[in-house]
Amino acid sequence: MKYAQVVCDHKRRIRDIFVDYPGSVHDSRVLRTSPLHANLPDKCGQYYILGDSGYPCLRYLLTPFRDNGHLTRRQKNYNYILSFNRYIIEHCFDVLKQKFRKLYHLKFRVVAFMVHFIRACAVLHNLFLSVSFTVEQAPGHPNVPRQHIFSNEDFQPDSDDRDGQRVREEVM
Repeated sequence: MKYAQVVCDHKRRIRDIFVDYPGSVHDSRVLRTSPLHANLPDKCGQYYILGDSGYPCLRYLLTPFRDNGHLTRRQKNYNYILSFNRYIIEHCFDVLKQKFRKLYHLKFRVVAFMVHFIRACAVLHNLFLSVSFTVEQAPGHPNVPRQHIFSNEDFQPDSDDRDGQRVREEVM
């Protein structure tokens, strides 16, 4: 399985996809090596990307406060609102996998084919959204639960960027 880092907008259109790294790799490592990291100011403009706790808090990438048992009410509220709004990317993944069932079990002998297949699915996903195209679920194909692969559990993401911390405080 390949790791895919995906950014979508509020309409679930995929705005950025980076497919690399076989197996499980920590989010912050993937981000550091992705083209998105170098282009965050250009990609985001006046907006922000909402990330989970696996990512560092950066100027254009807002993440939750780490809960060490001493969060203020405002910080807890910020984390709740951030988590609530991240359902959009989860829904984007679910819709993508429902449209392209092959994504549940990728079996390619050539890794490059797998990368191209995943990217092609993202392009078609956006095309379907733009023309209100719907795919009917075939009978007898129940929803397959999304697989979550966790590793590097003791890995700490890069330290938060000071600009990221400042912006996070401002939007609270």
